Amino acid sequence: MENNYLEEKSINNYKTAEYAEKKEYYDVAVSRFYYFLFQNILNFISRKSKIDYDNYREEQVTILNNNNEYINNHEITINYFLKLFLKERKSHDLEDLRNIQKINKLRRQRNDSDYKNMKIETKREYESRFKVIFSKVRKILIENEIINKEESC
Repeated sequence: MENNYLEEKSINNYKTAEYAEKKEYYDVAVSRFYYFLFQNILNFISRKSKIDYDNYREEQVTILNNNNEYINNHEITINYFLKLFLKERKSHDLEDLRNIQKINKLRRQRNDSDYKNMKIETKREYESRFKVIFSKVRKILIENEIINKEESC
């Protein structure tokens, strides 16, 4: 059986995020929790439709290049995942559909935490800007068997 290093990395990112959260390193927690989700998304895509994803990604990059637009690989991947999720989801709850789309908001928050000259100062700010949304998205991914609950507790 092939090693699943993405799954291993995602678990390590989750543990690191929990540690950072306890130490009140909120920007680090944002980044690591985001990568936990993103690596699980990549893992899901590779299990479901790796060839289709590669074709989709190539097509999107070509379109963006032709329009001289910035290529954001995470955004391309997340948008592909959302299309796949809509086809394969177990839940048809409208609130879940609204919340799963907030993955891109988490991506933007991760960018801010990693690259902007700013800092999340308080637990309240961290929870309102990131953790509440993250928890909702994570719950949906667990319910849809995209994340293994035992590996992310």
